Amino acid sequence: MRWLTPLIQGYFGQVAGSLGFLNVVITLMTRRIHHRAGTRYNARGIDDLGYVGNQCETEQILLVDNKFMFSHV
Repeated sequence: MRWLTPLIQGYFGQVAGSLGFLNVVITLMTRRIHHRAGTRYNARGIDDLGYVGNQCETEQILLVDNKFMFSHV
């Protein structure tokens, strides 16, 4: 039995549409890095390991006609 559920603080959005005769799906995922997370005034600058305060990582995914997938982080 699992008692702990991991959570990710961030954003997920997906939009489907057409571009001419192509069907496209655009996905945007953003997550907050867990190193040095905190409020704006308590997590500032950079630490000795190179982690910065409140860093976010964003990935963009483009799916074209369910055949081709492009991703950029």
